[in-house]
Amino acid sequence: MVEQVTGAAGTRACRAARRYLMCAVLLVALSACTSQQELRKAELATLMAALPGAYDNQQQVLADAAAGHDGAHAPQALLILRLQSPLVGDDVLYVRETAAEDARRVTAERVWSLKVDATGRIVATQARFEEADRWRIGLESPELFRSLLLRDLQVVDGCELLWSKSATGFSGDTSGNACRRGGGALQLRHWRLGSEALELSEESNLATPAPDTYRFQRRGGGA
Repeated sequence: MVEQVTGAAGTRACRAARRYLMCAVLLVALSACTSQQELRKAELATLMAALPGAYDNQQQVLADAAAGHDGAHAPQALLILRLQSPLVGDDVLYVRETAAEDARRVTAERVWSLKVDATGRIVATQARFEEADRWRIGLESPELFRSLLLRDLQVVDGCELLWSKSATGFSGDTSGNACRRGGGALQLRHWRLGSEALELSEESNLATPAPDTYRFQRRGGGA
């Protein structure tokens, strides 16, 4: 009888130990997930500080001409502006590409809403304005964007840009084809942000840039 009691107690003790072990494993896993989420949020904050600015590819265009490749890359200007649009998201950017010699010739424009998703990825959801002309004045009066609503935007499905920290800055990639409908350099799938330059390419291997790679140099800061 004593042996039976001892055996039952031992079984209960083993079960309790297993439960404790499982709880410990879960706590470690949850702690790791929380740490990863916090790390990604810190990286997102760094990205939001680094991306805004005024860029152009004038240096690249001059290099093309010197190499006898006039017209290989159209002279373009890129503006990335941080927006205060609380009804859209906490981290929102306005991204506009224009002809370098005429800012009124808009090649493409997007609104990005960035966040860290449940899997720990930094995701930039891209959208177009429903009424683009209505918001153009926002460049001179940024407070206008405070009234921007989700219904003012058309999300470009399949065009999410996934950002990650790299050794030299940040890289962003999208696997969808939807962005190609916008035209200009913004249709390119792969982005790489360094300290003073932003490179866009159709190919992900930017260590050996393809001919379609656009290299934008920073010319000014962003809000």
